[in-house]
Amino acid sequence: TTSSAFAQVYGAYVERFPTHERVPQMLTSWVSDKVDYPEEGRETFLRTVHVSADDIPWIIRKVTGLDKIVFEQEINVDLRNRSLSMVTKNATLRKKLLCDEVCQYVVDEVNGEWTYFEQTATLSVPGMPTPVARATWPSSSVSQDAARASEHGKTVESPPVVTPCAASMCQA
Repeated sequence: TTSSAFAQVYGAYVERFPTHERVPQMLTSWVSDKVDYPEEGRETFLRTVHVSADDIPWIIRKVTGLDKIVFEQEINVDLRNRSLSMVTKNATLRKKLLCDEVCQYVVDEVNGEWTYFEQTATLSVPGMPTPVARATWPSSSVSQDAARASEHGKTVESPPVVTPCAASMCQA
């Protein structure tokens, strides 16, 4: 069906919570608020995610004493239009460092079997006039490999996408 590619992406996203063996850096997560709009095929929820600080530079862990980083996510799922958007913000050290990320998964308008992913992240220090860093990754198809594999009778098992991706932005 035309919804299979997005359904696969969305299924992988849902599967990794509250934790997943393929995402060992995610210590725990929970949904703090959820609103369903069944007549519109939408849901919105807020999630708190605790991520291990093992991947941040040693000197930052030593100075801050961090053993985990906490992120807050707002997730909007539109099953009717087959889109998923996430806004992720760091809650740890928020007064000293702002690390914000927006990720979107949208089904391609021409080929309904392709789901595109776009990510924008901003790293800034409160009180500074401009962001320290801003990165945007252009849309790319996350389901093309699966489509190519299925043409040859194979399946591609995609690991869950690690979110919050903002954790890697904070390492720089």
